[in-house]
Amino acid sequence: IGLFPHMSVAENIAFGVPPDTIDLDRVQQAARQAQIADFIESSPEGYQAYVGERGIRLSGGQRQRIGLARAVYGNPRLLVLDEPNSNLDDQGEKELVEAIERVKSQGSTVIIITHRKMVLASVDKILIMKEGLAVGYGPKDEGLASLAAPAAPRSIAG
Repeated sequence: IGLFPHMSVAENIAFGVPPDTIDLDRVQQAARQAQIADFIESSPEGYQAYVGERGIRLSGGQRQRIGLARAVYGNPRLLVLDEPNSNLDDQGEKELVEAIERVKSQGSTVIIITHRKMVLASVDKILIMKEGLAVGYGPKDEGLASLAAPAAPRSIAG
């Protein structure tokens, strides 16, 4: 997740909004949705803290959550998350699933690209890709069942 060390946490979340027009209530709401608000608010400088070497140091999972807060800041209709759980431990993944559920409950469509199955708890449908091709699509339970089933043998015509 690309965070900008010359900007505050609030500026990173509201990226693209002029600093003097940032709505701190919306920033805090986005941070709550991404489940990073408690961490930010425990810092002495809170949302005004800089990220990185000059400010608060963040783990990979915390960086991802600030990135998720940035993504939900504008209440998007469509949110695409590419490997959003790649730097998260099991607890972080559970919190990510909860955050995705909150975003969906507010009317957003969320597309998740992942190799790890835990985050799939928050999806309704699954598209399974193999070697760049769609090999399955449908309800989550059917897709997960097909992933668990042994692969059918293929005949090779010569």
